[in-house]
Amino acid sequence: MSLTSLPAELLEAVFAPLVSHTLAALARTNGDLYASATRLLYRDVALSSFASNLSAVRTLATRSHLSQLVRSFSICMEEGRDQVDEAYSPALLHRALRGMEHLTHLEVHVDAGQSCVLFDDARSPDFTHYPNLQSFSCSFPLDAHVARFLEGTPALRSLQVSPSPDAANLARTAVPLLDTYTGPPCALAQLLPSRPITTLLLSGDLTLAHIELLADGRIANSLASLPLLGAFELGGMHWEFRPRSTSPSSLDGICPEKEWLSPPVSPRSADTLALHDNDYDFDNAFMEWAY
Repeated sequence: MSLTSLPAELLEAVFAPLVSHTLAALARTNGDLYASATRLLYRDVALSSFASNLSAVRTLATRSHLSQLVRSFSICMEEGRDQVDEAYSPALLHRALRGMEHLTHLEVHVDAGQSCVLFDDARSPDFTHYPNLQSFSCSFPLDAHVARFLEGTPALRSLQVSPSPDAANLARTAVPLLDTYTGPPCALAQLLPSRPITTLLLSGDLTLAHIELLADGRIANSLASLPLLGAFELGGMHWEFRPRSTSPSSLDGICPEKEWLSPPVSPRSADTLALHDNDYDFDNAFMEWAY
């Protein structure tokens, strides 16, 4: 049996371990192998100015049958490089992304002021949906273009945006399944009440209002619902618990009220210092934070 007579599923299994330039050679070698080799070649696309493969942006922008094959796409631009690289332009990237309607994973790390590559009324007033997109990471703040883009991602579970002092209004129906958010705390007021957030990685400064929002939201309720929880991390800080001094000891399996400490190590008391240790290192001592 010849290679070309194999079913497409078997051909893709045979071609799967091959590197990109070998797949490209196969696609050019035989018309019967073109479809299988091309599907694998464009399934996962990673472009960067460092890899010098940005010419693929133009290819994907001008050949919609290829952009339809992309399932995972990432692009990383060296700062300032896009201004001199003829293989890339925001207009070309915007056009390429519009054709990738079957994406499941997307990473766009280009100039922070180019969020229009995601959605731009001037270039394409018709809206593009990405029904299968599950994770999205970008170098943009949560501005109007990003917010509009997110309206077309109903299956999104993981979102990462850049730090910013404020966030654009996000439609109430956008990202209903979101469970992981990485970005500034200014978006919490919109995300926490109506999305099943379980993981937060916050960047930027937390204000008192943000802390109160977290205390009143699902995160605090989730912590309280885990009686065996002994430690967690929030905002890069490690927290551990101890029973509150006013709380009775655990009786009959009832967990005492918890007091969370970060860091969990208090400054050494004077009576624990060695007699010959006359110099106490306050710079390396831990301060105790509790609530």
